[in-house]
Amino acid sequence: LKSLITPILYIVVGLILILFPSITFRVISYLVAIVLILTGVIAIANYFTKAAENEFQKGGLALGLIAIAVACFLFVKPDTISALLPTVLSFGIILSGLLKLESAIALHKIKYKNWLAVLIASLVCIAYGIVLLLVPDTLIIMLGIGIAFGGLTDLVSALLYHAQNKRNCIGKGFASSPYSFSIKT
Repeated sequence: LKSLITPILYIVVGLILILFPSITFRVISYLVAIVLILTGVIAIANYFTKAAENEFQKGGLALGLIAIAVACFLFVKPDTISALLPTVLSFGIILSGLLKLESAIALHKIKYKNWLAVLIASLVCIAYGIVLLLVPDTLIIMLGIGIAFGGLTDLVSALLYHAQNKRNCIGKGFASSPYSFSIKT
């Protein structure tokens, strides 16, 4: 179940980017700014209320002020996130593809007959992430499609892996886990 949460989140984020491309980065920028303000306020409050072993270990005042300054910058220039986020998400898609590659190898090791489909999906994710990284003016919608595709293929590979692993355990006489589920393939 835990391995299904991240792919579902990827699918949701991808759909949001596809359906609301014009406001997505602005909203993300404001959310990041709010989190930074809260982090800054907490760091400053901790600086004045918590005792440190020595004055050099505190650091909360400077970190808090920097967090609040960055937050103010993001409120004034929310498009800054739109310049950085595609790069960060590109690396996320590449990482997702690399993790799917690992899943494909694991499926191959447990002799799952359709492991090649997961391998192909992993290579598509890696290639897409690289293209997205190299073409910075790629549309937000394409980014959303890539993230949703990555989430969908993560979800499918996790379900396939769990189903095959369950079949292998039952075939070898191991008891099935009460947390396992079955998929008819």
